[in-house]
Amino acid sequence: MSSFKIGNTEFGIGKISFSIKSDLLTLEINGNDDVFDELMKSENCEWSWALYPPRIYFRSVPYNGEKL
Repeated sequence: MSSFKIGNTEFGIGKISFSIKSDLLTLEINGNDDVFDELMKSENCEWSWALYPPRIYFRSVPYNGEKL
């Protein structure tokens, strides 16, 4: 099972995008929309201020073609 966790909150894995262009690596991982919606239903959710699932991204990271 894949996991996207911040603190003690599990957001699940949503859309993932990955590319390598001109020796630059881009990776973006988004939290799952359905899991996020369920979390927002809880009155005591510490993420109630959030408007959309979290994401982590790495853009234009130099990459020389070695195995990842």
